[in-house]
Amino acid sequence: MLSGMDDAVGRVLRRTRALGQDENTIFFFISDNGGPAASITSGNGSLRGFKMTTFEGDPRVPFLAQWKG
Repeated sequence: MLSGMDDAVGRVLRRTRALGQDENTIFFFISDNGGPAASITSGNGSLRGFKMTTFEGDPRVPFLAQWKG
């Protein structure tokens, strides 16, 4: 998954650069934490908590931003 996501983000950045728009574009990459909700029978392994909690099973959200201009 990480390799595929890295490739996809790279394609977007290369295309924006090729169009000459990378200096005028703000990029945000935001992802869901992926942990289950309390109503789902899957778990977070050794982490406690679920989505929408402040326990360690929730706040694992990747976020990247780029703004050259």
